[in-house]
Amino acid sequence: MVKMPFHAQRWCRFTPVSVGGAAVIYAYVRISTSQQNLANQRYELLNYADRHGCRIDVWTTETVSGAKAYTERDLGALVNRMGVGDTLLVVEISR
Repeated sequence: MVKMPFHAQRWCRFTPVSVGGAAVIYAYVRISTSQQNLANQRYELLNYADRHGCRIDVWTTETVSGAKAYTERDLGALVNRMGVGDTLLVVEISR
């Protein structure tokens, strides 16, 4: 088991943190069943951010089937909330 840093264990949902128009880095993790684990995805995104010298400002996680359209998930609301210059980090895009 991988021990994650304390800041990796915290996340918030749709809390904008930009001040004065600064770009926001969002991270999105999704699992399809409650039996799956979000920790590996969070860990990978934190490693990516550390390697590239950036900080993830807002975490969004959800448990939802991939068969649902993104507009019916938290992902749709997240994409609609993003502004010009914001970044969305995801571990994987499939189908």
